[in-house]
Amino acid sequence: LTADGLAALTLGGEMLGLEEGCLMKGLLKGDLDLDTTYGAMLGRALENFGLTALIVLATTVSPC
Repeated sequence: LTADGLAALTLGGEMLGLEEGCLMKGLLKGDLDLDTTYGAMLGRALENFGLTALIVLATTVSPC
């Protein structure tokens, strides 16, 4: 489990890191546009998926 995983927040059933939470607050206040916010969230989701896949692979294929 990474520091990002520990810092993750659940908002509306989706895992969001602290960075995404700040982006969502900025969007709600009107400071950011929708494309910027969704782009950042998609990038983070893909990053988390890749990290999770790597961790699962590392734990299942460990040398004996």
